[in-house]
Amino acid sequence: MTCQFDYYIGTLETPCVLIADDDEAARAELRPAITDAFPGAALLEADDGEEAWAMLNSATPIATILDTSMPGANGIEIAQRMHAEPRLRAVPIVLLSSKLITLDDVRAIEDKPRVLIGNKGAFPAKAAAAEAARLASGESCLSAQTSALVKRAIAFMNERYARPLARWQIAEAVNMSEDYLTRTFRRELGLTPWGYLTRLRIEKAKALIASGPESTALVGAQVGFPDQAYFSRVFKKVSGMNPREYRDLQRSRGHSQSRGKTLRGEGSQNA
Repeated sequence: MTCQFDYYIGTLETPCVLIADDDEAARAELRPAITDAFPGAALLEADDGEEAWAMLNSATPIATILDTSMPGANGIEIAQRMHAEPRLRAVPIVLLSSKLITLDDVRAIEDKPRVLIGNKGAFPAKAAAAEAARLASGESCLSAQTSALVKRAIAFMNERYARPLARWQIAEAVNMSEDYLTRTFRRELGLTPWGYLTRLRIEKAKALIASGPESTALVGAQVGFPDQAYFSRVFKKVSGMNPREYRDLQRSRGHSQSRGKTLRGEGSQNA
């Protein structure tokens, strides 16, 4: 999607987008997505919240993408500060979380329009950048009240993803019909609720596979997939490889990193 932007920073006739995240890998994933979604825009980057806020004090970006758990000031705190500042109040904000999104997180932002929140991976970088661009282009967004219900559905999925969960249960939790939730969720994040939940579960499975010795069958059961064969099919569809291949890849990377550290240590001792 190509968008036309009417905002400018300072006296420069170049729109900019701010990314604030202490995870370099997350910023690296966002860069090409932002380049595609915001053609011609400059990119500002910060690796903590206070650095991001200092940039916001001297520039008015057309959109911001903020990590919810970065040091200094987290993304939710920066969003609150931005909405207290008239110059920044209209700037779209996308909050990305590597942790579970709670109802308290939602309550802190649900009265603020043009603020989206999603889990990293479940709300992919490309989708996050595209939705930020859509809001920055001036396209209408959900009302704060309806957007709050979508955010509460996300918090509900974060709380219940490890259990069997049906579409009607998600809709019932936020007092919506299934069809209406699907329409509003897609309009807010560009994804269906079920697609989002599936990606959330796979991201949690990846973390378990990378960090522990549990069997892939046990991992699947821990993230809401009691059927191992189905878990493997969905995992491969989302990530491009099955759980066992993903584990082998992570182990290979771990061994390579350990070997690199050993060689660097030997080199420093011989110097």
